Amino acid sequence: ELDRLPSYAELARRLYARACCPWVFFTDSDGQYVARDFWKLAAHIDAGHDMIRGAKTGRKDPLFRRVASAVFNKIVLFLFNVNYTDVNAAFFLIRRDALRDVRGRLDCMETLINTELLLRMELENYSIRQVYVLHRHRRFGVSRGLRPSGLIRHAFKAVKGLYAIKAGYRTQD
Repeated sequence: ELDRLPSYAELARRLYARACCPWVFFTDSDGQYVARDFWKLAAHIDAGHDMIRGAKTGRKDPLFRRVASAVFNKIVLFLFNVNYTDVNAAFFLIRRDALRDVRGRLDCMETLINTELLLRMELENYSIRQVYVLHRHRRFGVSRGLRPSGLIRHAFKAVKGLYAIKAGYRTQD
């Protein structure tokens, strides 16, 4: 019997390690992304990008999550000068070779692994393309992520992780 469920990041790391195709598609399983939007991403595979990421349009999360995400995205913009729509989006295609190169360094963001992946790829000058995709109300399950009761704790961990990422690249200059 499991003492606890693995975290989102732990599961993502396991999947990343097992990737065997030249391109890896990643998405959440809660039904909020529209499956046919995969083809919007796939249309850019031959354009030389290392990552093609879906950016949510018409985001259907509760107000609390939308506000928390907007604030987090502004913090990322301030710290890293990168301007993506929802830096933690979980709908993307990534070249397996790029993923293999970066995945060993995904160790600063306990729950926001997609943010860390995007930032490390950006800081390491990988080519990233953003494509707008639809977003809808959660169809399956409940979020195990950000809840109002844990906002302060999660915010502190997230900002701490962002500063750790930034510090790691600052020492490389």
